[in-house]
Amino acid sequence: MSILIHKKKSARDYCWMVYIILLFIMGNIGNGTNIKVGEDTFVNNRNFPGGPSQYFATGGGPVGLTCNVIYIINTWFQDAFLVTKQVSLL
Repeated sequence: MSILIHKKKSARDYCWMVYIILLFIMGNIGNGTNIKVGEDTFVNNRNFPGGPSQYFATGGGPVGLTCNVIYIINTWFQDAFLVTKQVSLL
């Protein structure tokens, strides 16, 4: 921890910190919306015609869409990290 406090930071260090915080925030939003979709599917709409699996197949509404979009964007950010590390090794 003292390295983060006492080391002189460059612009690149700040970019990496923003990147990590962004991944953390998107991961939390994705997990929270995924929990909400599970709650809606198995608790709130348990008597949906066709059962919970049929409700889940409808997409879960705007919360389900948000969950999927956040996870896809998060995956793009993680893939971009791997690509930048691979390019720096070449």
